[in-house]
This record gives sequence, structure tokens and C-alpha cells, in this order.
Amino acid sequence: MAVPEPADFPGAVIAVQTFGDFPERFLSHCRVLCSDGRFNGRGAFRFAPRFHLRDLESLFRHKVLRMLLARGKIN
Repeated sequence: MAVPEPADFPGAVIAVQTFGDFPERFLSHCRVLCSDGRFNGRGAFRFAPRFHLRDLESLFRHKVLRMLLARGKIN
């Protein structure tokens, strides 16, 4: 596994898609496109280690719910 460098940065684009009538049938989900590695400060691409999608899903859910709680959007 590669050790991250200070100038490393991953790439990602996230868009929230919503549809349906609010609040009865309102549905939303995220569309995510992310790189499978990162570019270092010298412009070289380094592949990220493989991960399990369930781990990423759990982390994303935790971070989003914590952010919504902190902003008072949910209780």
C-alpha cells in the first residue's frame, strides 16, 4: 500500500438527484464518480488500494448524517 504524500489529492464529483412530490413520494440519491487513485504533487497517478463498497457506503452515511445533525437539519 502506498503512503500518501502531502500534495496527493483524489478526484471526485458528487451530484444529488431528487425526484417525486415532496413530502409524500420524495426520493433522492447521490450519483458519484470518483478516481481509483490520486495524483501526487509531481503529476504522477498512484492507484488506491482496493476497498469494499459497503465500507465506503457506511463511511459516507456516517459523515452525511453527522453533518446534517450538526447543522440542525435532522434530529
